[in-house]
Order: sequence, then C-alpha cells, then structure tokens
Amino acid sequence: MSLCQCAAAATLLLVGALQPEQQAREGSCEVPPSIPSHHAFAKRVLEAMLFGPESFLAGEEEDEDEEEEDDEQVEATLERWLDLERATVLHSLTRGPPHSPILTKFHLLFLVSTSARVMREAVRLLAAARPQPPEVTSF
Repeated sequence: MSLCQCAAAATLLLVGALQPEQQAREGSCEVPPSIPSHHAFAKRVLEAMLFGPESFLAGEEEDEDEEEEDDEQVEATLERWLDLERATVLHSLTRGPPHSPILTKFHLLFLVSTSARVMREAVRLLAAARPQPPEVTSF
C-alpha cells in the first residue's frame, strides 16, 4: 500500500466511509459529505504516524477498566515526549543545517502545533482502527 493510499484510507476512516482500506486500494473513494474538522484531524493523525513516538504507535494493548486512569498518565508521558522532541530538534538545528530541510520544516510545524491531548486522541483512533488478532480456539 502506497503512502497516498494510506493517507486516503486514514481520511476515509475519519469521515466514516465503509471499508476505507479496500476503497483506497481500489481507488473507488465514496466519501460522505465533507466536514472540515475531520480533514484537520486526519492531518493530525498522519502527522502523529509520521513524527510521533513509536512506542505509542506500536499499539500496546490497554485494559478498558484502567482507561480513565491511564488517560492522565498517557497525556503526561506524551507531554514529556513532546518537550524532549522539541529540544532535540532545536539542538540539532543549532549544530548545523538539516539533512532534509523540507522534512525538518514539517517536523517543526508538527511539534509547534500539536499538544499531548491531540496526540492522545490520534493514538486512540489508530488503536481503534487496528485489526484485532483472531481468537484461537483449542479443543
């Protein structure tokens, strides 16, 4: 699946289309009426996938009973990660010109415009969209 197809599938998922991955692969995108906030959120999800912390995007399993308690902890962890990532990127910029100025520009725009709450919602959406492993039945 190409990057454009992934972006199309994420956008289709956010706007509530049926079978977004299949539609993106086939190129038959039947999109419901546009809601501007969905497009902004799709962009945030894609930025989180590209620039976000790998440990959160890997999809650690969560217990639903502890979800409310974990929200504050997850948000605090993401806030610390954002602060560290901002400092790391700024430090690398002071050492010399970036290897990829365009990618660095978008990375900086992401770091400036995002918050831990927005990233938590993006991670939650990605976790909900991830297919569940099939149940194994033993006899």
